[in-house]
Amino acid sequence: VNDLVRDKLSDKNGNIPLYAEFIAGGCAGGSQVVFTNPLEIVKIRLQVAGEIAGSAKVSALSVVKELGLFGMYKGAKACFLRDVPFSAIYFPAYAHLKVKFADDNGYNHPGSLLVAGAIAGMPAASLVTPADVIKTRLQVVARAGQTTYSGVIDAANKIYKEEGFRAFWKGATGMSRTMVV
Repeated sequence: VNDLVRDKLSDKNGNIPLYAEFIAGGCAGGSQVVFTNPLEIVKIRLQVAGEIAGSAKVSALSVVKELGLFGMYKGAKACFLRDVPFSAIYFPAYAHLKVKFADDNGYNHPGSLLVAGAIAGMPAASLVTPADVIKTRLQVVARAGQTTYSGVIDAANKIYKEEGFRAFWKGATGMSRTMVV
C-alpha cells in the first residue's frame, strides 16, 4: 500500500514531497489493521492465559470462537492510533535511509537494508508506545479486580488517573530494542 500511494502521489519524474511520504506510510499502516488486529487480539489473549496459573487451556481457535468476527476487531481504533503514525514515520525514514546507505552504484546490500529498517523502526516504535499501551489494555481480558475500559478515551483517562503519565511509556525501551533485533 505504501508503494501504491507513493506512486500515485509522485510527480512525473518520480519525486515525492515529504508530506506525501507521510501520507503513503499512514495509509499503509491504516490498511494493515484489517489484518493485524485479529492477530494481535489472539496473541495477547494467549500470552495472558499463559501467565495465569491454573487457567483453562486457551487456543487461538477458542479465542476466535469466544469473540466472533466483530470481537476480533476490539481495540481497532487504538490499533489505528498506533499503526498509522508508526508507518507514517517508519516508511519515509526507511526510504531516506536506504538512499543514504546505498553503495556508489545505488545498490543496497542486505546488511544496509537491515540497518536502515532498524534505525527507522526505533523512533517509530518508541513514539507510538502510548497507543500500544492503550490498545493492549483494551484487548486483554481484565482479571478480577482489574480496571476495565470502554474505549480509547476511557482507557487513556483511567491509565493516566490510576498509574500516571509514565504508564503510557511502559515498554518503550523494549519496543525500540525489538526493532533493532
